[in-house]
Amino acid sequence: MWWARYLFSGFAFLGVSEDVPFRHSKRVLEFALPIVLTILTLWAYICLRSYFVAGILGTLDDKLFQLVVFMVPFHLAALAALATFQSPALDKPPAGAAASIRRWSNEDNDWFRHFLTMREYACRLFGYLCTLGIIYLVMSISASLINFSAIPWASNDVARIAMFAAIAGFFWHYIVMSLYAIYFLIAKTV
Repeated sequence: MWWARYLFSGFAFLGVSEDVPFRHSKRVLEFALPIVLTILTLWAYICLRSYFVAGILGTLDDKLFQLVVFMVPFHLAALAALATFQSPALDKPPAGAAASIRRWSNEDNDWFRHFLTMREYACRLFGYLCTLGIIYLVMSISASLINFSAIPWASNDVARIAMFAAIAGFFWHYIVMSLYAIYFLIAKTV
């Protein structure tokens, strides 16, 4: 399925690894922090439900949709700027941890580790955020076309909590990674 590899190439950022312990790696920002924030948000939703507005799922999805519509063009513009900006500093390895990905060598018929430049790393980061945002927009638009009240299992508490957790999880992941991308633009590329 070559087309899937093309369409979802933005997820290549998840394959980037660093030569640092977990607690100092990008994995904390990708997974650990968003999971902790999602669990805290889910706890608040379950235990303090009376403090949330009625129809929180629709409201949260609508607000997140607006945020993503605003952020995707920013991420796309940053990707385009980083990909085309002429700067020798962008073609050097990032300061700090060495970031790398696995690549296939046709000559050696084996995988090897390719160390990324600042430009490659930043382009993968912003490409990931663009891909994630576009997928969320498509899923949100698709979900808005479904009459969930006609689906018997969609109205029970477990399904509502699972949908809330999924939306909150995406929200925290997207926010943390977007803030990391802004930090990366300010601190690493200047």
